[in-house]
Amino acid sequence: MYALGSFGFKNQLYLDLTARNDWSSTLPEANRSYFYPSASLSWLASTTFSMPSYISLLKLRGGWAQVGNDTDPYQLYPNLGTGNWGNLVTVNLGETLLNPTLLPEIATSTEGGIDLNMFNNRLRFDLTYYDRANTNQIFSVPMAPSTGYTNKNINAGKLVSRGWEIGNIYSRGFATVTDPDSPYYRWPIIAYDGGGGDMDWQQLGGRENNVKVGNYNPDFMVGGQVNLSYKRFSLGLSLDWRQGGEFMSFTYRYGESDWKSQRQIDNLIPGGLYSPDELVALLKSDPEKYIIPKNGNFPRVGGHTAATGGFGADGDGAFIPGVWEDKDGNYHEWLGGPGTKYMPITAMYPWGFNQQVTFDASFIKLREVTLTYKIPTLFNSIRNASLSLYTRNIMLWNAAKIGIDPERAFWADPNKGGFRQGIERQNVMPWTIPFGFKLNFDF
Repeated sequence: MYALGSFGFKNQLYLDLTARNDWSSTLPEANRSYFYPSASLSWLASTTFSMPSYISLLKLRGGWAQVGNDTDPYQLYPNLGTGNWGNLVTVNLGETLLNPTLLPEIATSTEGGIDLNMFNNRLRFDLTYYDRANTNQIFSVPMAPSTGYTNKNINAGKLVSRGWEIGNIYSRGFATVTDPDSPYYRWPIIAYDGGGGDMDWQQLGGRENNVKVGNYNPDFMVGGQVNLSYKRFSLGLSLDWRQGGEFMSFTYRYGESDWKSQRQIDNLIPGGLYSPDELVALLKSDPEKYIIPKNGNFPRVGGHTAATGGFGADGDGAFIPGVWEDKDGNYHEWLGGPGTKYMPITAMYPWGFNQQVTFDASFIKLREVTLTYKIPTLFNSIRNASLSLYTRNIMLWNAAKIGIDPERAFWADPNKGGFRQGIERQNVMPWTIPFGFKLNFDF
């Protein structure tokens, strides 16, 4: 059931109201009906008061709204499953303890903002502050296996999103900047169920306290389009800028563990390499050592010869300045020589240190470039004809500088379903730059 109403006063004050009630068969009978309204109020201050001529519009606005959500079917009462054990048919319950008293999820949002248009609407400015809260979230939490279940469904938590949005900076004429969106936001967890504390345990040899590695959420994002026009030609650019946040790259992690990453080559060759030409010359100087694979793996740079730094390492050792023991039991000190690049042990590749594969997720992308020509009218029946040439993925700059797109930092979890944001796991795709053309016309 849905209702709405709109009211205006002297073409300067507007009120919009909505009301909706849903009934869901996936919720228990007592909680099956849920109601969520909304209200928004806007005031055209530029109509109420006399403004300078350069102000085309000044509007203040605010709103409050709720949205409800139910759950999937068959989440209230247990269902019996069947199986086989030899020649016998078995009946069993699932591993999840279902909840017959689930409540609907409710999302509540409040926002306010200002719209300012100037110079005959050639310059527009929007500023919005929003506060969004999700309550009664439905999810599963673990249980002690001794109960006969591994997890249970509950209503719990309060997740709040607060932030600012700056958008619609626009100028008309030769150059046009259309609808850049610059959100700044945070998602703090305000409340949670609180259970599970008695089940916490500490693995021997682990940390006493968890250490925060990173947060994938950006500090802010800016996106927009720029259009430049001259006579019948126009050039459109689409750009995105993401600032802040971190991501983990397991592609890079496995590359380092197998000694196939550029960072290993740059940092572990004694004396260091300072140009691609030096690297090529080194590889060609001893192909059997540096290039030809051994047992499926490329040999690592290291050894006890003068060419590799003179440090004692049998097989695949890495150069770590310090003291080493030779085959006769004598200790020697090797601190490198001129041009040696020194690295602390934590900057090498320790498998258990995820900080080593955590990178800045900031990037700037030129997503699309379009060149359009407006074709003159050829026939009376054809109007608004234009020919456009376009290309995408023109430029990517990212702060990580490891050859991996931070936007690929999501992982489809095979066990729990869904995606894990901030984790890139063998999700690297070849960088493609497509080209195409479009012909548009109206009859």
